[in-house]
Amino acid sequence: MRRARPRHVMLMVMFGIGAGGLFCAPVAGQTAAGQQPPTGRDSGILPVPVALQRAREKIDAAENGGPNATAAAKEAVTYISMALAQDPLNVTAGYLQGRLAFMAGRPRDALPRIQSYVADAAGRNDWKAHKLLGDIYIVSYPEHALSAYDRAVQLAPNESDAVIGLARANLELNRADEAIDRAEQAIRLDKEERSPSYRMVLARALLLRGDRTEDAVKAAREAVDLAEAKARATPGDKALVLNVKGAYALLLECLQTLSALYPERTDLTVQASLTVQDMADVNRLLACYDSLNMIESALQTAKDDPGLLYEKARLNRLIGRDEEAVKVLKTLLEAHPDDAKARELLEAIAPQRADEAGAPAGNESASAVQP
Repeated sequence: MRRARPRHVMLMVMFGIGAGGLFCAPVAGQTAAGQQPPTGRDSGILPVPVALQRAREKIDAAENGGPNATAAAKEAVTYISMALAQDPLNVTAGYLQGRLAFMAGRPRDALPRIQSYVADAAGRNDWKAHKLLGDIYIVSYPEHALSAYDRAVQLAPNESDAVIGLARANLELNRADEAIDRAEQAIRLDKEERSPSYRMVLARALLLRGDRTEDAVKAAREAVDLAEAKARATPGDKALVLNVKGAYALLLECLQTLSALYPERTDLTVQASLTVQDMADVNRLLACYDSLNMIESALQTAKDDPGLLYEKARLNRLIGRDEEAVKVLKTLLEAHPDDAKARELLEAIAPQRADEAGAPAGNESASAVQP
């Protein structure tokens, strides 16, 4: 059974780090003679422990996703470079580079750095590092992943992310009962219900069990509800919409499996049909992101084109980025105050902001309002 791909932040693509750029960062502040740069308030260079702590915090923020993930990762690279300028062989800095590499979809580059860190006294008892090893191994070496996750759980038995790793590894090894037990444990530990993926792991384990398909449908529905709630809470985040799509796909699989077991239950066919329609809505939303990429690419060479700007605003509105849509419309109306479609869209999004844009010709009262 194939597992769902983990959600990557894709940092390489988003902030343009080349194949070796993330791992061969320039040594910040090094002197011409190769001496260690000065540290302290006046130098602007933080001591190694402080720089590494700042880097950890930024990587944690990037791993949580959201609109500021890319900026957080960039800052982490800066702090790591600062630490390596003073201690080029620092294994903790290498580990943090490994975490960034894994988020960027480069597990092979991440692996040796993580391995060196957990073999060193600095990382031997770092549960998150062992959990990350499991994440790297899970697809090709589930037995190794199981060992890594087990060590993470030994170090942090109440960390739901470590426990769900054990569930995933057991699922990959077709050990349904163990996967179910660990997934349910992770859900109990996840007091804030942070991750719909826990329910997705549980649903897949219940499907694998074979005789608990009804429970699998229930878990998949819960995953859909959690995924949609997270997407609504952070509009405009494509990764969260992709999570919704994955949850719906799993729900459909569970419903179809249950329907095959009970062909006389036409209600299951109706539920599956409605799920297909919901998936179509999600796919249309994802198409808006693809369309927006096309528009933004065209704007690189025609940045003032009113048609492109209007479409950029409209698409941002559709994916929930109202503030960005308003910003684009104001820019458009400042250059083309008579654009009726743009003004109508701006009024629909934020009526109080419409008067801040350029006034249409012939409207004396509106033209008196300064942008």
